[in-house]
Order: sequence, then structure tokens, then C-alpha cells
Amino acid sequence: MSEELFKPTLSEERATKTYDISKLYYVAFFGGVIPTVILGAKNARWLGIDKKKIILMIALGAIVLISQIIALKIFIAHPSDMDTRSNIKIISIIYQGASLLLSYIYYNLMQKNFKMHIMTGGETEPMLKEAIIWTIISTVIVSLIFIYIGVFKSYGF
Repeated sequence: MSEELFKPTLSEERATKTYDISKLYYVAFFGGVIPTVILGAKNARWLGIDKKKIILMIALGAIVLISQIIALKIFIAHPSDMDTRSNIKIISIIYQGASLLLSYIYYNLMQKNFKMHIMTGGETEPMLKEAIIWTIISTVIVSLIFIYIGVFKSYGF
């Protein structure tokens, strides 16, 4: 028999690793778009997803984040009949829904490669520490955006 038959088919350079992609929903729910995009893109890269798809997902996350900023700016600058708190609450709910939708799209994008990874005996990496770190960073960024928009509203810009 040939010795090639007993050599592993996956080399170290082609080996994959992954988070448990079902946990990405929790990241989206508690952290928002920023940690979802960062951890989702990292995981997609680990699983060998096409770079064009990863870039598309990052762009989609950026669109969601920019849309939130624009909506906040519009609602704070031009309040409607509802008070500003209600407007911000509505924007936050829509933003969280968009984050969950984004995590669902990431999940579907990675599902085939994830199943292949698990079927070939692959393990999942822990995500909790990175998710917490990125959630804190995301909270700081979004808070700074709120402060920035609020300050400019106060001074009439």
C-alpha cells in the first residue's frame, strides 16, 4: 500500500478553527453591530469563507452603524411630536434588530463550513472573553457618538 493513504489530508496551513457560531446571536443582542461584525468576520476568515463575502458583511455592518448615526442626528436635531427619549429608544430597538439580523446572515454564511469543521473533528474556540471586550469597546464608541451628537445639538451645529 502507498504511504500517501496514511498521511493526513488537512495540513496545518489549511486547518480551520471556529467559535460556536450559534453564540453570535448573544454577541449581537448584548453588544450590537461592532462586536458582531468583528467576531463574525474573524470567524469567517478562520473558516475560509470567501474574502468578498466577508468584505460585503463588514460593509453591511458599517451601513447599519452609519444609518444609526444619521437617524440619531436627524431625530435629535429635528424632534417630532414624540420626545427625544422615545426617538432614541426606537432607534436603539431598530439597531438591535439590525444587529440580530446581521448575526443571522453571518450564521447562514458560515453554517456549511462550520458543520464541515465539526464533522472533521474540529473543536470550537471560547468566545466569551473577546465578546465581552468588544462589547465594552462598542459601548464606549456608541456612547461617544451619543455625546458627540448631543454636544453639537446643544451648541446649534
